[in-house]
Amino acid sequence: MRDVLLAIGAPAAPDVAALAADQSDPPLQAFALFLIGELGARAQFADARDVLTTALSADDERVREM
Repeated sequence: MRDVLLAIGAPAAPDVAALAADQSDPPLQAFALFLIGELGARAQFADARDVLTTALSADDERVREM
C-alpha cells in the first residue's frame, strides 16, 4: 500500500490526510502521517497544517511521533 500511494503522489495526499485525521484507528493514523512525511512537498494540500498540528496533541504516542 505504501508504494502504491507514494507512486500516486500528490493526488493521493487528500485521501492520506483523511486517514491521518481519523483518530479512531491510531496505528492507521500513524501510518498515514508517516506517508505524508514520505510524500514531502507532494503532500501539500489545503488543510495539511491542521492535520499535522492536530496530530501533535494526539493521545497515541506513535501518532505524535509521526
